[in-house]
Amino acid sequence: MKDICLGDIESNKFESMSKNERNTMVDECWAFDDELRAKGHFAAAEGLQPPQTATTLR
Repeated sequence: MKDICLGDIESNKFESMSKNERNTMVDECWAFDDELRAKGHFAAAEGLQPPQTATTLR
């Protein structure tokens, strides 16, 4: 079985964070990816388009 892990952040929240807060969040995401890779559970990582340019379902 394969699972998917989806990270999400509120629209405009990332832009309103300080540079240090953004860097910390991104570093934590990369660290989690590294942990998954080390355990053989990482398949891929891709960014999604923002809601303004994509079709979304709620």
